[in-house]
Amino acid sequence: MGGQWVNEADAKVSIYDLSVSQGAAAFEMTRSFGPQHFKLREHLQRLQASCVSLQIPLAYTLDELEALCHEVTVRNLEAFDPTDEHRLMIVASPGCPPMYKDLAGT
Repeated sequence: MGGQWVNEADAKVSIYDLSVSQGAAAFEMTRSFGPQHFKLREHLQRLQASCVSLQIPLAYTLDELEALCHEVTVRNLEAFDPTDEHRLMIVASPGCPPMYKDLAGT
């Protein structure tokens, strides 16, 4: 959140965020076998193409997104059996519209 790692329970999205208020978002769900993401780059390329189509600015390059996905996995290795499959949901939102940017909590 805001460039900082937070626990899932502490992650918050404003009700004014367009992904919440209007369902405006692009997403990909990856699948992993153990800690290895299956076709991660292809998922991220699709996410990037979706963002272009929906005119959602993507704040990260593909390399940065890939590194972030791997970091999420490493940070959560103790939360799942490393031999199990797990999924990672990646959501890109346009954020809050300018008219709400100055409201507390956005």
